[in-house]
Amino acid sequence: MNVNKVISELKTLYPTGNIVLNTPENTTEIICELDPVYQKKAVAVIDYSARHFHREITETYVVTKGHLVVYLFDRQVDLKVGDSLTIKPNTVHYAKGNETWFMVYSTPGWKKEDHILLP
Repeated sequence: MNVNKVISELKTLYPTGNIVLNTPENTTEIICELDPVYQKKAVAVIDYSARHFHREITETYVVTKGHLVVYLFDRQVDLKVGDSLTIKPNTVHYAKGNETWFMVYSTPGWKKEDHILLP
């Protein structure tokens, strides 16, 4: 992923967004929080997201650029631009893309303690 290019584009498109890198030394996921108070809306740009689940949050992904493959337990869902997918609480999931952009809507809002990483 061209991290600097993505960050520059996010800053241009969403100047008030809060940009978060999953790991600065090996960035595979960049989040731009568009609703930092309630954490209900963000833009994600990914090559790979970590396997995880949420106890309370329902997430909806809407692909805006590229192709996204989402893994839900053992099932694979392929998404293209305009496609959406809703992920219910307690659903183990992760995603793969190639600098793929998608909107993330969280209900209730996203919170760190409800983001349970798995090996």
